[in-house]
Amino acid sequence: MIFARLEQSKGHVSAAEMRLSIYGMEKTEWYNLAKWVLKDWEGGDNPGPVLSTHNRWMVQVPRLWRIFCAKGKGKDRSKSFEDMLDNLFGPIFEATLYPDKHPEVAELLMHIVGFDSVDDEGAAEAPCCCTRPSEWKQEQNPAYAWQLYYLWANIEVVNRLRLSKGLNTFAFRPHAGETGEPMHLAATYILADSINHGVHLDKQVSLQYLYYLDQVSRE
Repeated sequence: MIFARLEQSKGHVSAAEMRLSIYGMEKTEWYNLAKWVLKDWEGGDNPGPVLSTHNRWMVQVPRLWRIFCAKGKGKDRSKSFEDMLDNLFGPIFEATLYPDKHPEVAELLMHIVGFDSVDDEGAAEAPCCCTRPSEWKQEQNPAYAWQLYYLWANIEVVNRLRLSKGLNTFAFRPHAGETGEPMHLAATYILADSINHGVHLDKQVSLQYLYYLDQVSRE
């Protein structure tokens, strides 16, 4: 799935922010997405891969644990949140460490600038806890802050690995502050490089001041 948002500068379109979705349902998602982006689209006005120096690619990760959990219901009750994280980040680590074995994914990663996290913030979720991802097997959605922490932690580790190899790194820019608890905005203040929307940030004066002091921007 692709979404595009054009950014304007002095009345002219300067860049397009394109969004690609990775759901974490299967490990093959990254490979299939890479093949789609890098495909030579013959015919039409724009043959070749879906790449451009004027595009900035973001990967949005929907928080769909409830669907991942239901998908394995009755088949594999040993599935945990760690399995979903492995589907999301395992291929990134593998392509970073062994680009010759995973050339399509390695090439795609060079065109990605960051990760988003999306879902209905107002949806019911469990209280924040210290449960490890390998132990989270219940159907209830984990807390927003808990999920964001493990997304951030994996992005942080992969960024350090990629930096050591002279490769591009990724920003973390989750959706926050559209609905849901004010503590969502507190979590993104601690973890995120910037946030998308943050429409209710102006109702949290203390947090808004902290965002200003540390220049955690809203997109």
